[in-house]
Amino acid sequence: MKLRDFLAIAFVLVMCGVCVRLGFWQLDRLAQRRARNHAIEAAGRMPALAWDSATAHVCCTVLRAVINLACSADSASRCCFRSVYDARIVSSST
Repeated sequence: MKLRDFLAIAFVLVMCGVCVRLGFWQLDRLAQRRARNHAIEAAGRMPALAWDSATAHVCCTVLRAVINLACSADSASRCCFRSVYDARIVSSST
């Protein structure tokens, strides 16, 4: 048997091992994805987070940070924002 034949057989065996390992990796990813999907579905069945009108008095910068934290892409929670008009916080510039 020539050296070239031996190297070809070794390469094929290594590639078979890599493909088998990648198959097990895909199965592991499937289990992780199913668990994540289950968590997202469970969070979707929960009631939305409610924010009362007192939230409207919070500084806009802080409010944006709270909204981004509560409704970030990584979060599976739904948010429901309600507010009431309060004439005291409206400034008249004229």
